[in-house]
Parts: sequence; structure tokens; C-alpha cells
Amino acid sequence: MKHGWQLIIVATSFLVSGNAGADLIDNFDNGVVADSDATAGYWDTMSFGGSANDISEAGSDLTFTIGDNDGSNENDFGGASIFSHDFHSDFNFLSSTVLIKVRGIEFASTGPSFVGTTQRHLRVGFVSSGQNAFEADDAVFARIFETGVSVRSKANEANTNGQGTEQADLGALNGVGGIDFQIGPASSGSLGYSLTAYFPSGAVAGATSGTFAYDGSLWNQGDHSSRLLVMAQELNVSGGDQVFTASLDSISITSVPEPASFLLTAVAAFGVGWHLRRRR
Repeated sequence: MKHGWQLIIVATSFLVSGNAGADLIDNFDNGVVADSDATAGYWDTMSFGGSANDISEAGSDLTFTIGDNDGSNENDFGGASIFSHDFHSDFNFLSSTVLIKVRGIEFASTGPSFVGTTQRHLRVGFVSSGQNAFEADDAVFARIFETGVSVRSKANEANTNGQGTEQADLGALNGVGGIDFQIGPASSGSLGYSLTAYFPSGAVAGATSGTFAYDGSLWNQGDHSSRLLVMAQELNVSGGDQVFTASLDSISITSVPEPASFLLTAVAAFGVGWHLRRRR
């Protein structure tokens, strides 16, 4: 019993530390796009271009449908996004580390095929303004397509550079089913990141980590708060009717305590456990 109480105290301490800051889980299984698992009206939506554009939630999937099906035979350019209704100061990856996990990514298309190219993709990350990556003044996101993932950023570039500046690329992959994207913190003009991509089977497809130059002072929210963005887009591609879908099963956002926080928590937990053992 003595050892059991010590274990409970240690585990509880780590759970409190590990859940500090921003936490979001959406398994997309309540049938309402706007609602996360815990919060009604968490998400807003927007769409641009494409007569077939739609965002739906069914069967534990969030699905973006992008493109045209009106027989116009035009050059298609369109997209749709969901984004957190509020800007969250907890999403301050400039001061702490934030981990984004996305699972169950799938792509499908009809019409002219661009499988394996970046013409059709998802973007998942944070913006300092706007409702999509183009409008955003500042942004840091992962760009995901059928055979690859890259890290992209914007700084003081509202209504331009919607694709962002590439900071890292995992290269050609034989399918992408999920990602772990860890961002922050910023230090001395650089931003840390870690990106892991998974095959649809769940096996690791590729990973990279490092830093890139980023001036956090340009982030235009005064408290460095951010809006979470999930966006699907089709770039200009010629041909007749073409529609693509991008789906995901879940997304979660968790703040990651710095190593010093874990160390202090462990020391405190050990001290409490040792004290209880001595008292018994």
C-alpha cells in the first residue's frame, strides 16, 4: 500500500504538469463540424472558389470536398477551412512547446489526377489573423499532401504567400496517414520544430527536427495568441470538372512542459512520496 500511494502521487503530479496550457481534442464523431469533443461552437468555417466545396462530419471523419462539378471546364482554385472561433493565448508556441497530432488522413479525387503532387493538400497549424493561410499575417503550419509533408511559415505577409516559405521537407513518402507536429519555443530569433509523418498503417514514414529563423516579434497578436487552422486547398489546375476530398479522423493539441518542469515535478513527487513512507 505504501508503494501504491507513492505511485499515485507521482502520476498525478505528472498529469497536472503535462496538461498545463492549451488542450484540444476533436475526434469528429458528434456529427457537428462546429463542435469539438468538449466545446460547442469551437470551430468556425469558411470556403472560397469551387462550386462543389463542402465541409462535413460523419462516421468519425471530418471531410473537406474541394473543386468544381458544374461543367465549367475552368481553371480551378478553391479551398475550405475550419478554424478556432477564438484566438487562444494558450497556443503561444513562441514561449512554450505545442504539439499538434493529426490522425486518419486520407485523400481521394475525381477528374484530372494529381496524385503525388502538391496541387491538392491540407494545411494544419497556427495563424495570427484571418480565416485561411492566405489571409494570415503570420503563420506556422505543416503542409500535407498525398506523398509528403513540409513545414512552412509566414511572417508579416497578410494576403500574400499563402503557401508559406518552406523550412523543412520530409521528401517523397509512400502515403501519409498522420503527423505529429511540435512547434516552439522561440529563442534568439529562431523557432524550434519537430515533424514526424506516419504511413496509413501507423508506421513512421519519416521525421525531421531543428530550428529555423523566425522573428516572433512580428506575430501580430499582442499576447502572441494564435488561431488553430485546418485548411484544404486545390491550386490552379487546368481541366474540366474535378473534385478532391481530404479527410481526417482526429486532431489534438497539447502543450508540452519544458524539461525543467518535469524535473521539478519529479523531485516534488519523490519528496512527498518519501515523506509519506517515513510517516508510515
